[in-house]
Amino acid sequence: MLDGVELTLDKKALKQTQALLKAFPSVLAQSLAVALLAIAKVVQAQAKQSLRDEEAIDLGALRASIQIAVLGPLTVVVGTPLEYAAAVEFGTVGHYVKVDDAPGMREWLVRHGIPDAENRAYFFVHPRPRPFLEPGRLMGQALAPATIEKAIERAFAEVEKYLK
Repeated sequence: MLDGVELTLDKKALKQTQALLKAFPSVLAQSLAVALLAIAKVVQAQAKQSLRDEEAIDLGALRASIQIAVLGPLTVVVGTPLEYAAAVEFGTVGHYVKVDDAPGMREWLVRHGIPDAENRAYFFVHPRPRPFLEPGRLMGQALAPATIEKAIERAFAEVEKYLK
């Protein structure tokens, strides 16, 4: 007793608090990993939908290539390994394409009524930007605060469940 103050140590409560503090980081990391993967799946779905909305047949390979990569416990990336993805996302400067070097280009020119399509050697293209990853990123960014908050709440509930 110190100046009229009495301290009582509740050993059971102290041990429970120590157990909570010891268990929480790993439970939290696991809960956050699940939440980040859920956000990544939404980003992936939105990116694929953005390409579908373009209604371009030649974007099917790009759409199919959009993947989720887990780089670490709390690092998830949505992207594509295809080299031309950036050209689709951001567009390109105008340039000439050798018609016979682009598979299906000659047929596309004929189908779209381009004059002299059968005899052309080059065709000028100037692809406009068709963002598909950015809309997904924005959707994921909007979902993240509430999703992460719920993950933290789940982690607390999970740890508390083990302490009872």
